[in-house]
Amino acid sequence: MFVTGAHIISKYSPTLNYADFVKERIFAPLGMKSTSFSPKAASDSGNLSQSWTAHSQRIPFAYSDSSVDMIAGAGGIITNVVDL
Repeated sequence: MFVTGAHIISKYSPTLNYADFVKERIFAPLGMKSTSFSPKAASDSGNLSQSWTAHSQRIPFAYSDSSVDMIAGAGGIITNVVDL
């Protein structure tokens, strides 16, 4: 149902997709400056930590920025302890 809710917001919001809607209406008013749905934005901030295998290989994100709209309603928020 979370994906359906995100789809409804994206469809009926005149200018915003779900990720932008949540950023503008929830994250910003709460002062959550380091929270995003975008792996690229999190990486570009310089504060992103990654998981590594025992063989020193980085474990990539399970999704990319191109699929954020599809999974944003069901989760996918990248945040930190300060914002929480």
